[in-house]
Amino acid sequence: MTLPSLAPNGRFSILSLENISQWSAILGLDLSLAPNQMLLRELLRELITALSPHASALSVDPELGLSQLEHKAAGAGVLLPLAVSPFQTQPAEIDPLSIPSLSTTWGIEQIANNYGAAYLELFYHPHEPQALLKKQMVAELYDYALYTHLHLVIRLRQFSPMGQVPSAEEEQTSLIQTLQELRNTCHAFILDAPTDVLSAATITAELDVPWLVWLDSRQYEPLKELLRTSTEGGAKGFMISDSLWPELGSFRRADGGLEVAAMTTYIQTSVRDRVIELARIVAETVA
Repeated sequence: MTLPSLAPNGRFSILSLENISQWSAILGLDLSLAPNQMLLRELLRELITALSPHASALSVDPELGLSQLEHKAAGAGVLLPLAVSPFQTQPAEIDPLSIPSLSTTWGIEQIANNYGAAYLELFYHPHEPQALLKKQMVAELYDYALYTHLHLVIRLRQFSPMGQVPSAEEEQTSLIQTLQELRNTCHAFILDAPTDVLSAATITAELDVPWLVWLDSRQYEPLKELLRTSTEGGAKGFMISDSLWPELGSFRRADGGLEVAAMTTYIQTSVRDRVIELARIVAETVA
């Protein structure tokens, strides 16, 4: 699958639906129990059914999400992760210095056979010890993707290898250097939201490929301004996950159990309306 399949009109609105373990933590579900696994599959199916008609593409975990894609809207494209997804572990377990662990059973050939585009989440800093190895790995994946006529999308995660909090200027400088080093090894980037339109425009000037903004907030309302700032500076759309449904874990019965019917209504109304609103902002601001 190529980028036009993820956004036929050049405007991206991608829903990340592969972070099953985070959902289980938010909802307080033990994934070792079969009924909880079934509940999460039902939740995933509901999200796909309700939201995919209003999104350009979905990102799903192959093991848990591939079987649910029969419920997606026909026009929605598919992103499938190459790595053993960090979203399947708790954030505290992720070591940003480590080389991404690629799945031994799921790779570019399997993604191509399932009509998806390849998706890699990459922690990267130009001065980290593993920078060269990470660049080599991404370059090899990109070459193989080209060979199989598959497009590769990189979700770039910035971090400080020294554990220090960088200034906004230092963060922007390292991002630009990173993009200069990696811009010829993928077909599109997904980046953290820039601080202002000028920063977004600077990113756009460095790239010959599209970039999307990752929308992340504990509340929904700030996301709209983050999106406008990015698209007005040249971003071609967004990717979003749990920030669309921050209230999902609050639907509880008196005994503390999940109120599944209320969760379903919430997805079909509030969450659906948010996807429509964000997609409308992209339509209004992306040339």
